[in-house]
Amino acid sequence: MRIKNLEELDLVLKAIKGKNASEYGLQDILVRNGITELPSVGFNSLEVYKNDIIPHSSQGKIQCIQNWRNVYGRIGISGGFGPTYIDFGFTIGDGSGLIVNWNSTLEGNTFMISLGKNDFRNGGYASASNGYTYTGTYHFTIKLVLFLEGVGEIMTYENKKVDIRVEGCSGVVTYNIVEE
Repeated sequence: MRIKNLEELDLVLKAIKGKNASEYGLQDILVRNGITELPSVGFNSLEVYKNDIIPHSSQGKIQCIQNWRNVYGRIGISGGFGPTYIDFGFTIGDGSGLIVNWNSTLEGNTFMISLGKNDFRNGGYASASNGYTYTGTYHFTIKLVLFLEGVGEIMTYENKKVDIRVEGCSGVVTYNIVEE
């Protein structure tokens, strides 16, 4: 992308961050560069698309902490050039009382977008005292990189947290974005 001055750079960066930028000035920059739209970085939507509950089979009685399940979810990321999301999966019920085997990947239209810092932290142990509830927080950063001719790479990012709660006995899974 070619920009002429720092004012144009400011317009582009504001548009990427989802802040109000002069439509007229921004439109001129986009037309000059043969671009129809810029992606914006925003994470206002959280969409859970799938919860697979796979019960553990055994001859004897299974306690709630041992009810083995794989859980799959999707965090929708608004903005960008199309649908972008993080797919994740994890396991509960290995007897540790913790969410384990966490895995997450950035999917969808990932043009100029990458998944940065990306980790999961357990919030506590599932036990009889908390109704065998598994909890944790997923921390992630989405980075948007834009190359501007004469300036170089410009990067902006958003840090987000999602609290995850799984009721070990019923398998009910809830996800909530943590506002900072």
